Amino acid sequence: MCNSNSSWIVKNEENNSLSVYTGLFIDNEFVPAAGDATIDLENPATGEHLATVSCAQEQDVDKAVKSSQAAYTSWKTTAPGIRRQLLNKLADLLERDAADVSALESLDAGILFNDSTRLNVPQALENLRYFAGWADKVDGLTLAIPEGMAYTRREPYGVCAAIVPWNSPL
Repeated sequence: MCNSNSSWIVKNEENNSLSVYTGLFIDNEFVPAAGDATIDLENPATGEHLATVSCAQEQDVDKAVKSSQAAYTSWKTTAPGIRRQLLNKLADLLERDAADVSALESLDAGILFNDSTRLNVPQALENLRYFAGWADKVDGLTLAIPEGMAYTRREPYGVCAAIVPWNSPL
């Protein structure tokens, strides 16, 4: 059974313990899945049990989408410069905790720690910083049309979700 206080204890490269919540992160908090649904994770290298984590159900996905749509309203109206700062802050936090993220990724996804440290985390950082750089550079166009002008305004499209078949760059 999973609850919002459940966590997975992992050792990082320096043998420090990391506590990773096993609930679903919805509406800015960790919550158990509907019906306390869980799934077991195993170490892909050894087949040993790693953790039991919440397993999202249809109603959890619906709740996450609603929460994301509410957050999107704020994100859409956030000034582009602030969006840039927030994405860069996320990159800063990832960079700060790179060793811990690499330890988790190597256990959960079976990626060699050095590959995660030297390849996947730096790629994720580069992606975040790249898109942060674009946040305040995407402009619309002004077009001359017969008897006037037309303009375009580019803005975030909306909430999307994807299940991706790869583990990189994180």
